[in-house]
Order: sequence, then C-alpha cells, then structure tokens
Amino acid sequence: MQILGIRNAPKEIRYAVVDWDGTNATLVNANDETKLKFPPAIIDPAEKLCWAKSELERVLRNYPDVSKVVIKSNEYTNRGGETGKSRQAAYLDAVAQVVAAENQKPVEVKIYASLASRKAQAKEHAEARVGATPVYWNDHMADAILAAYSGRE
Repeated sequence: MQILGIRNAPKEIRYAVVDWDGTNATLVNANDETKLKFPPAIIDPAEKLCWAKSELERVLRNYPDVSKVVIKSNEYTNRGGETGKSRQAAYLDAVAQVVAAENQKPVEVKIYASLASRKAQAKEHAEARVGATPVYWNDHMADAILAAYSGRE
C-alpha cells in the first residue's frame, strides 16, 4: 500500500510517498521530487491555490498506487495562534483534501500527537521509521514522511 504524506507551507509543499508492505516502510520518492516550490511569479493567492491543486493532481498521476493521503497540519497553540502563514498553509491543506476527494482517496489530517512525534523529534523519528531524503532534508519533509507513515494503520 502506498500512502502520500503532505506538509504544506506558504512557500512550498513537501510530500512523501511511502510504501507499506505490512512490515516495512520504504520512501518511494526518496531520490525523486519531494518539493513543490511555488513559482515566484505567482503572487495572487487564488492562483497559488490553483497551481497547488494542479501539482498535487500531477503527483497522484505519477503515483497511481497511492491509496490514501495524510496531511500534517499546523499546530495551533495558545502561544502562537493563527498567523498569515498558518492561514495560507491551512488553505493549502484544504486544496490537498479536495484533490484527494476528487481522486477517491481517503484523506486524514493529523498533528504531531497523532503522529507519535514532536517538532523537535520529527527528523529523528522520520529517519528511524522510514528514512530521509538525500537532498532538501528538513523538518517539513520529516513531517510529510511521518504523515505518510502514520497512514499505514
């Protein structure tokens, strides 16, 4: 079973395709594209959402065996609350949900507590459970991997 994990941010979307065979998890796109970076020419928020939708549809076409989509959403706390950046990421989460629904893929939205991790441990946990990407390795990519890995249950 392949699971698509997504972590949205205002400047880029990170995604992981994890194959789960019932025992082992493999990062299918470890050496391929894992980052969808918004073109600088796209300034209009609506156009950005349309671009994201098109790119996520392309990702699903490239990985036709994906059976589920799991999105790592922002954490909203009393300290941080909602910001312009978190709002943009939330809109992108909604786009990912629409793309999943239009492609008849079940979708889940999770936070760290449901990923059995924390922000400070995300990279370590992603590496231990599935692996890391050789390039563009950061917290958001780790979140995408953890999201995909959590979808195996």
